Amino acid sequence: MMYVKKESKFLLLVKFYLLGYQPLNFALFYIYENLSGV
Repeated sequence: MMYVKKESKFLLLVKFYLLGYQPLNFALFYIYENLSGV
């Protein structure tokens, strides 16, 4: 997968918030963040 910069992570969090901050989406993002080794 692509390397995600901290700024990009922040933007992704903002997108999740704008989408309604669904717990499932946040969980998937959290899992992805752990798998990416960041």
